[in-house]
Amino acid sequence: MTLGLQKLRTMILCATAAALLLIGVLKVCSAQVPDVQIKKAVNPHWEAARCDQCHAIVGGVRQTIAPEKSDGICLSCHNGKSAGAELHPIGRAIAKDHAAPSGWPVIEGRIHCITCHDMKKACSATAARPVDNTAMLRGMGDGEKPFCQNCHGADQFPKFNPHMMLTDKREVIEARCLACHTQTPDRTIKERTGNPLLRSDELLLCKACHRNHKEQFNPGHLGSKIKPEMLAFMRARELIGLAGAPGAELVTQLKNANAQPTMMHPAKGDTISCSTCHNPHQAGLLPMGTSLAYRPMRIVDGRTISPVRGENWCNHCHNLN
Repeated sequence: MTLGLQKLRTMILCATAAALLLIGVLKVCSAQVPDVQIKKAVNPHWEAARCDQCHAIVGGVRQTIAPEKSDGICLSCHNGKSAGAELHPIGRAIAKDHAAPSGWPVIEGRIHCITCHDMKKACSATAARPVDNTAMLRGMGDGEKPFCQNCHGADQFPKFNPHMMLTDKREVIEARCLACHTQTPDRTIKERTGNPLLRSDELLLCKACHRNHKEQFNPGHLGSKIKPEMLAFMRARELIGLAGAPGAELVTQLKNANAQPTMMHPAKGDTISCSTCHNPHQAGLLPMGTSLAYRPMRIVDGRTISPVRGENWCNHCHNLN
């Protein structure tokens, strides 16, 4: 009986010591890793005292926002980080044989935030945030028709594929280019200019159609910082191909030379963006044999096929051989 009590006492002491050790480790870890919180945007809608979040105030008078500048103000918060992202493609031209509903403003024939959202509903000093339609969508409450059917009828606006950029005669479909770019890019250039003339942030453009991005791990690649050793590994892959793993000596040499991949192009700050892995342009649009034409989209039976798939693709950055 005494021996059993001694064993029990020993077990309790060991458990207590382990708990104290764990608490000490946690305290050290918490002291080394700061508590970083993402700053959320202050919601200025339905708040009379927050007009200056969107409007310039001159002499106590709220200034009108020019329609062409409204998107920039909206996206300064609605970028998917500070506030919810705008998921409908904005800046897209409305088909010539269609028209926006009466009273839905467009700018130079293009869809903008104010086309669907009537922000003035929330600007009155007496406005109160409603229980429903907090997004201030136009046409809500006008009948039983779903909101999207204000523009998208059963036979209107078929699915738009901006990646299908060439006709059967290999001529450029300019409207597809202008869905993402402010002007048709020069097809003769063979190197990146650093200015793709995008209508808005790349992630917002892609997310407008590709809401659910399939990832191989959590939390995902987008926005991740690419370490120097991986940048060197990616460049080594470009030099030797995917058949075998790059040697450690080559990767070290490239790292010491601050080598950057030229095909899998990192975004600003050596981060991963959509275009790091995906080339959104159709095969044949840009000069073959250049980095601009690397891993293009292919059109098969009217479907867009991306080469970014399978374990072999992962070998561009990760040594899975």
